[in-house]
Amino acid sequence: MPAPEDLVRTVQGFPSEGEVYRDLSGLMADPEVFSKLCETFTGMFDREIYDSIVFTGGYSGVLAGIISAKMGKPVIMAGYKGDIPGQVMEEDADGKTVVLSKDAIRPGMKVVIFCDVLDTGKASAALARLIEKAGGEVIRFGYIAEISEGGARKSKIIRKYPFEAFIEI
Repeated sequence: MPAPEDLVRTVQGFPSEGEVYRDLSGLMADPEVFSKLCETFTGMFDREIYDSIVFTGGYSGVLAGIISAKMGKPVIMAGYKGDIPGQVMEEDADGKTVVLSKDAIRPGMKVVIFCDVLDTGKASAALARLIEKAGGEVIRFGYIAEISEGGARKSKIIRKYPFEAFIEI
């Protein structure tokens, strides 16, 4: 099995100039690595008591679907402005707007959150604030990859939430 870190591609200037995109598709293209990714994510959350899985789209949506089926939990999609139709709640994440359907979270709902990448942690913190404003409780975050140079762990921006990542890049 190849090292999962070696299957992540860095794309400069995508989706816009000055941004860096981490292409995680290589992790899903290798059957052994993808199986390990699914097994690891299942293990991250199988000991938690929660009502629903919130995912941020992209690669984490694939995992949310698989683990939802295994654990019998519904899924809720979150995203950036323009990703979610209808009435949404919005929260700023350092110039990007994180959104969630207004009726997605019920008061008292406990959720786990699946994300593609942990970089600065600002989008994760914004999503957690949205869930909490709606009366929900964030139990744990799971990331496919943590970008260590992004500084989220060091800055402790999401320190009040347990989190794990499949790989660190």
